[in-house]
Formats: sequence, structure tokens, C-alpha cells
Amino acid sequence: MARKKQKKQLSDSFAFVVDGDTEKWYLSLMRQHESLPMTIKPELAENTLKRQYEQVIDLAQSNSKVFWIVDYDVIRRNTNQQDKSKDTDEQIFRKYYDKLENKDNVIVIVNNPCLEFWYLLHFKYTNKFFSTCKDVEKELHKIPTLADYEKTEEYYKQKNNIYKRLKEKLETAFDNSNRLNGFIDDPNQLGMNRAICEMCLLFDDSDIGKHIGLATSARQQIEMNDMNYLYWSFINQNEINGINLYSKTLTTKIICKKYY
Repeated sequence: MARKKQKKQLSDSFAFVVDGDTEKWYLSLMRQHESLPMTIKPELAENTLKRQYEQVIDLAQSNSKVFWIVDYDVIRRNTNQQDKSKDTDEQIFRKYYDKLENKDNVIVIVNNPCLEFWYLLHFKYTNKFFSTCKDVEKELHKIPTLADYEKTEEYYKQKNNIYKRLKEKLETAFDNSNRLNGFIDDPNQLGMNRAICEMCLLFDDSDIGKHIGLATSARQQIEMNDMNYLYWSFINQNEINGINLYSKTLTTKIICKKYY
């Protein structure tokens, strides 16, 4: 009988592979502000998909969880400029994305167009597609809290830093992010020209969420909602239509299907 392989014990740490400074600054502030008991290592990769993917694979060997945060506007821009007779950045990224789905400790997070869209969702829900990050920044400037927004390290790390400014609205952003379809929810479109923000996948992680004030993960909340619907269907059978009740439960699962 062949000897079973023992799983390698991973250190209790989180690693991040990102493609821009904004993600690195935001994550560093989150680590600092929350005094997280695990190690978060924002790794600023070279700005190529191949190098980022290689770094994700490498970090997954020694970290309990690896998050790859992708600004999709860069992929869209490169794809539009590339020779279509060869694999475009969008096709290359999709291949990497599919390979990483089999890695239990790797989570790929896609934001289209960019991380700033996550900031916007702290203040309102929108599924409007912004083709460039500059377009999102214009929307941020209409919000008093971020009217002075600048994509600079000095702005991010000022005394009243951007993470502190946004923290009280984190659950709103989480809910709004979760309402949007994820990267692979529409196989006909993939993600080129629609709004996507999957930052909720980061804050849904139980080990991170419990330290930043999110009492329950999204998956737990979905299960609680479904149980509540069933409970009320039993005690209010004369008041709640069973078909409508089922429809509401099904809708909840569709909205949050990225978690199943």
C-alpha cells in the first residue's frame, strides 16, 4: 500500500499579489488599523500576468491563504491593443483563473475597472460600468468624504487615512459588492464591459472578517436568511405566500452564488 502524503503545514499568514500601488497602500493600512494577528504581506508583483500568476503559485506553498487582486481595466486596455491572432491578456488571465480554481487556499478577486470602484460602493450601490479608473475618481470627488481623493501614497497615508475614512461604511460596501455579478457569473461577457467588484470575497474570509467587525461571513448570513424565510413560512402560513417565499429564497442564492 502506498504511503499517504502528509499535507504541508502552512504558516498562519495571508499573502496578497496586486498589480498596483493603490492596492498595496490600502492593504497596508488595513493591516495596521486592524492589528490583525496574522501576517499580511502585500506583494507588489511585476506588472505582467505571467509574473503575477507565478508569484501566486509560489506564495500558496507557504501561506494559509493567497489573494490575487486584479484591476481589470489594465487587462481590457491591453487586450484592446493586442494582436488578436495571439492570446490576449484576457484569454491568458482566464486560463490562469481556471487553473487557480482548484487551489483551495487561493482566492482571485477581480475589480472592473479598479479598486476605486470598491471605495465608491461604500457610499452607494451602482452597477454602472465605468470604462476607466479616472471615471470612477470623478464619482468619488462628488462624495464629501472623498472629495479630495488623490491616487498618491501621501493621500492614502495621511493621519485620517483612507481606510479609517471608509471603515464605518465597510458593511455597506460589502453588501453592494456582493450584489454585483462576479467575474465568471456571465460566461458570455466574462468581464470586459460590466461593473465588477469582488472585494467582498476578501472580507468574507472568516479569519479576516471576524477581526474587522463583520460579525458573520456572507455564507453564514445567506444560510441565516434562508432559515429565517423557512421559519416565517411555518408560523405565518396564512400571511406569506409559499411560492413567493421560495422565490425570495432563490433570489438570495442567485445574488450570492459566488459563495456556493
